[in-house]
Amino acid sequence: MVRASCHAMPSRIAIIGAGIAGLVAGRELARRGFAVTLIERWPDVGGQASAFDLGGGVWLDRYYHHLFQIDAEMIALHDELLPGELERHSSSVGMWANGRIWPFTSP
Repeated sequence: MVRASCHAMPSRIAIIGAGIAGLVAGRELARRGFAVTLIERWPDVGGQASAFDLGGGVWLDRYYHHLFQIDAEMIALHDELLPGELERHSSSVGMWANGRIWPFTSP
């Protein structure tokens, strides 16, 4: 009789959720030789950092999100995981202090 060891390393792994954490976990496990299956309920990956089409070409963020130019590591990760999906827009967001508007964007 052959018994399976409860300590055997699995060769296949399923990850629930294709948000940033799921995508990074999947990437790292695949690099280590595992066969990874991502399971996501939405038609697109990205989780809270994704957007959806309201129709008529109007897109809405699934959750408020933004990246600053200084967030270079996160931008590089996004470009690696979802190449060509990151849209870059100039921002006119600012805050009022000391009698003037101060830009809320990176130089």
